[in-house]
Amino acid sequence: MKQIVSLTLLFALALSLCACGGGADPAALELLDPACIGLINREKAHIQDPYSFRCIPQVYGASKDSINYVSYVFRNEINSVTDNPTIFPEEDMIISAGNFHGQPLALALDNLAIAMSELGNISERRTYQLLSGTRDLPPFLVANPGLNSGFMIPQYTAASMVSHNKQLCTPSSVDSIESSQGQEDHVSMGANAATSAWRVMLNLERILAIELYNAAQAMEFRRPARSSSIMESFLEQYLSARKLSSIRKVLIRKMLGLYQNESGSSQGKTLLKVIFEKLTSRKGNQTNSPAAPKTGSNL
Repeated sequence: MKQIVSLTLLFALALSLCACGGGADPAALELLDPACIGLINREKAHIQDPYSFRCIPQVYGASKDSINYVSYVFRNEINSVTDNPTIFPEEDMIISAGNFHGQPLALALDNLAIAMSELGNISERRTYQLLSGTRDLPPFLVANPGLNSGFMIPQYTAASMVSHNKQLCTPSSVDSIESSQGQEDHVSMGANAATSAWRVMLNLERILAIELYNAAQAMEFRRPARSSSIMESFLEQYLSARKLSSIRKVLIRKMLGLYQNESGSSQGKTLLKVIFEKLTSRKGNQTNSPAAPKTGSNL
C-alpha cells in the first residue's frame, strides 16, 4: 500500500500534464517535493478526498482560462477605436457606427465574476471540511470544542459571502433598456457588470483569507508531519504575524487587524472599530478561556 501511495507525486504530475494540454504549471509543481512525503504516505482511512480538494487543479484551471479570456478582451478593447462618429480625414469620410458599444466588456465582466465566484465557492467548501470534525481534525479546529465554537463563525462569514457572490453573478449583459427615444434601444449594462465583478472580487479576497486562517490552524494539528518546503516557509511567515487560537479568543480582533492593514476605506475602519469596541466593552466580556464554573453553578 505504501509503495502505491508513494507514486502519488508521479501521478499528480501526469494528471497535470494531461489536464492542461501537455504543459504543467511549474509554480504548481514546485509545491510537490520530497519534504511532504510523510503526509502523503500516512495511513489512509478514505479512498478518495472530497471534490473541493481533489479537483482544485480542474476548477482553478477553468477559472484561470476565463480570466485569461477576460484579459484578452480588455487588451483588445483598450487599444480599439471607440469614437463615434469615426472620422477618416484622408478619405474625407465621417461614419456613424457602434465601436463604442460595451457588449464585449459586459460579457467578459460577467464571465470574470462567475470565474472568481467559483474560486470562492470551492474555497468555502474546503473551510467547512476542515472544521467539520472529520479526518482526525477536532470539531471547529480547537483542542476543546463544546462551549468554545472555535472557527465556526468565520466559516459562517465565508458561506454568507459565497451566497452573496452567487447573487452578484446574475449576468448584467443579458439586460437592456431603451433610452434616447428609441435611438439607444440595446445597451450592454457593462457598468453594472463591472461593479458586480468588483464586489465579487472583494468577497473572494476575504473568503480566501478565512480559508488560510483555518488551514494554518488545521496544519498545527497535523504536527510533527510537514508539508513541502515552500508551504512550510509560507506558514512560518504567516504564523509569525498571526498567533493561532488554542483557547477561546475574540476572533474579530485578528480580523480587524487584517482589515485595517488591507483596506483603504477609513469609513470601513471606523465602522469595524466601533463594532469591536462595543463587543469588548461589555461588562464581563472575556477574551481568554473562561474559568471553570464552581460546583453547583447554573452554567
